[in-house]
Amino acid sequence: MNIFIMENLQIKNKIESRIREIENKGFRFMPGRSFFIEIGIGQKRWGQLIRNEKPVTTEELGKISNYFVVSVNSLIEQPKHMSVNHY
Repeated sequence: MNIFIMENLQIKNKIESRIREIENKGFRFMPGRSFFIEIGIGQKRWGQLIRNEKPVTTEELGKISNYFVVSVNSLIEQPKHMSVNHY
């Protein structure tokens, strides 16, 4: 019998890198109070997401992708490999 245990399957977000790409096209992003109200994510939580300190929820990804008019897939980094243990 094979039992598979996946370890370290945390998907990192690429929100900060996508914002830098947008800024390189001439749009300087400086989030203010209206930004946080519009997307429904608080300033503290936004900082945690940008720094990848906390995992982003699918709801948050949707709000961010809608605001920046980018796909949700462009905001997350797919795991390059999974650590699988066979027992």
